[in-house]
Amino acid sequence: MNKKNIICLIITILLLLGSFYLYTIEKYSFLIVVVPLIIVFIYFSFKDVGIKKSPEEEYNSFLKDVMKTYDAVLIDVVDIPNVEGRSIVKVSNFEDLIDAQIEIRKPIYYKRADRSTLFVLLDDKQVCIFILKVDDSEKSSFDRWLSNLEKEKSKFDDSILRDIENTTIVRLDNNKSYRIIPIRDDKKKIIKDHKELEKTLLELPKLKDTIELSNTQKYKIKKASKSN
Repeated sequence: MNKKNIICLIITILLLLGSFYLYTIEKYSFLIVVVPLIIVFIYFSFKDVGIKKSPEEEYNSFLKDVMKTYDAVLIDVVDIPNVEGRSIVKVSNFEDLIDAQIEIRKPIYYKRADRSTLFVLLDDKQVCIFILKVDDSEKSSFDRWLSNLEKEKSKFDDSILRDIENTTIVRLDNNKSYRIIPIRDDKKKIIKDHKELEKTLLELPKLKDTIELSNTQKYKIKKASKSN
């Protein structure tokens, strides 16, 4: 029994109680109006009971209710919003997505496909994603998009972390040398002059974001090297 059936059933019960009261006070003329209403609401109360909807009907019915109920916060988009740089949160049901929307007060973008609909809620640091499907066991185009997105994010993060783990550069307090510490093999090397530092940097693995010494740092190292 769905929400509409339950509402109709409640109204039916209230009408029955009202009709009984009218009968007890002998207001028979009002019963002529109330009784047909009771019959109508009884019909709608049990109209869909026992009728099993197909997955497509369930999907379309739920989607229709969502669009009608939450029209004020939903935005239909042609292209999926850019979610780059945000952590991904996969939401298990639409109600939880609405709870998140109420919390952060931002619109929900949606994009429809043949048998699935993607809902995206963007925040500054994370993105909440819910995929509504006709059949949860099916692999939709949005599932593939999300899978590729997670793979790319994992690949990027792993690469950056690996580079950071491989090489850490720390400037000593006296400004006369740098210590290069490859964390994985736990080897340590003390650099005492500018040329040796540049040579060591050239031998390090290439990082995605190149580490360069500023002119001030180079000047300090060069000056310290000359004083030695």
